[in-house]
Amino acid sequence: MHKEKDTYVVELISFKIYISKEDNNIEDIVYTENNTSLTKKEWDKETTSKLIFELISSRISSEQIITDMTQEIADLDEQIKELKGENDKDVTEPK
Repeated sequence: MHKEKDTYVVELISFKIYISKEDNNIEDIVYTENNTSLTKKEWDKETTSKLIFELISSRISSEQIITDMTQEIADLDEQIKELKGENDKDVTEPK
């Protein structure tokens, strides 16, 4: 059993990856469908292939989310610059 306070848990669709907080090494990977463990060598080739597919898919999804967020931030920065420019034009100096 993994102590949650001593590990980081990365949850994929069908797997949980337990990473030690002490040394950042993978402690175990558990297939959540049947609670089998990679470190105990309880997996067949199909399960291993599924893990690899989910890891690749999650990486691609993460990269797309970061790209989308970066674009959103750039768009918001542009809107802020435009608003600041409009405010500078509207401000009149007191007489």
